Amino acid sequence: MPLFSLGGRVIGQLTGGPSRCGGSELWDFYGRLNRSWEGGGTDDTRLRPWLDPGDTGVEVVDALSRWTPALLVVGNSNALTATDRTIRHAMQNHGWGANLRSSLDARAALAPGHAIVVLAPSASASAIGSRFRNITVPVLSMKPTLYDDMRMTGTSAGTHFGTTSSQSRVVIRNSSTSMAGGLSGTVTVVDAPSTFGWGAPSSNAVRTASLPGSTSRFAVFGYRRGSSMVGLTAPARRVGFFLQDRPAPISSNGFTLLSAALGWAVQ
Repeated sequence: MPLFSLGGRVIGQLTGGPSRCGGSELWDFYGRLNRSWEGGGTDDTRLRPWLDPGDTGVEVVDALSRWTPALLVVGNSNALTATDRTIRHAMQNHGWGANLRSSLDARAALAPGHAIVVLAPSASASAIGSRFRNITVPVLSMKPTLYDDMRMTGTSAGTHFGTTSSQSRVVIRNSSTSMAGGLSGTVTVVDAPSTFGWGAPSSNAVRTASLPGSTSRFAVFGYRRGSSMVGLTAPARRVGFFLQDRPAPISSNGFTLLSAALGWAVQ
């Protein structure tokens, strides 16, 4: 897995470690590209003969890659949670290389050049505030306390946005949108009861999935670019998603919804 700079260049790579997507909060090894340049000293263990076979000494090469940079804002980029890793895995499935940024370091100026900005549930709402409100890059937020800052809902906690505990299912209210991932009816999205985030978006939103027993608390919803949110025209697509930090492991249907929400956001 490549490690990207903010300019979208590969500067390193995953070299090992025991962590896995959706698993425990363990560690990984990342290596700098310059350390791999000579590697083990042979053509089979170093990058130089493959990336600079003519030994030109060129230090920067612009090339096409299947990886597109995407910005993932987390609580601590040096200590990812299990949920952070699940989100990163879903982003990689879309061909996006996740540029990690801790909440305190995240700012709007970082967004250009990225396919999407994802605000993970581990991120600090107080640190982020309205920083990403007006960017013209799609944003997917898993922080209900940022929905009002983003103008995706009203401002009253418990009425316009919030969290609800002991949840494991959502009800697909609009199966015709690609954001539903082909799912319908009531679906189990985590393997054990967990806390879900929700929002009460405006009538212009694509209201995809709600909490069971509610037709106003939406676990998954989005706005198309140019549609009216709450006191703001959406500068790009905006998506709200229910997943919170430290839930039970996400189910296959939950991962399908997450992947579909990410895909819808960049259409």
